Amino acid sequence: ANEFCDRSPVWSPDGQRIAYVSDRGGDWDICVMRADGSGQQRLAGNPGLDQAPAWSPDGRRLAWESYTSGMPTVWVCDADGTHSRPLLGPGRKVEVTQVEDWQVKDGLFNFAPVENPFPDNTFFLTNPVWSPDSTRIAAVLDGRGGYGSDVVLVPVEGSQVLKLTSYIGCSGVLAW
Repeated sequence: ANEFCDRSPVWSPDGQRIAYVSDRGGDWDICVMRADGSGQQRLAGNPGLDQAPAWSPDGRRLAWESYTSGMPTVWVCDADGTHSRPLLGPGRKVEVTQVEDWQVKDGLFNFAPVENPFPDNTFFLTNPVWSPDSTRIAAVLDGRGGYGSDVVLVPVEGSQVLKLTSYIGCSGVLAW
């Protein structure tokens, strides 16, 4: 019997590769392999839980949910694992459209520090779904401190956040 677990397989758009989550490295990481099971490689391995891999429709990138800081956020990387980064993250300036009921100071979202996971004005990005043209990601922006959840649209190469809903109440699975 194996002493590790592989889960959440997702086919690449061209059917040549499969992204999945594995704990082979002692931590839950995003991995990729060829469709025949060969060429297994760890693609993204942040400390903490990495889960829910999602291929961009053009097959050039992956997005996933990462709990690197102890709280969830969406990460993206190229299909070969290079250019791995949070889609939004601590200290990253963003322009928010339709922000009437959010509190964002100086263009900065306040992402939660591990030692105080639910302070006011704190947001967590979860449930990434790629746009058909691979340029944007729809996600759930979970707010704490009484702000609820909203569906947002974030350009992969930018920092503008478009709020699409007003307080949906709880996170859910999105589909484009």
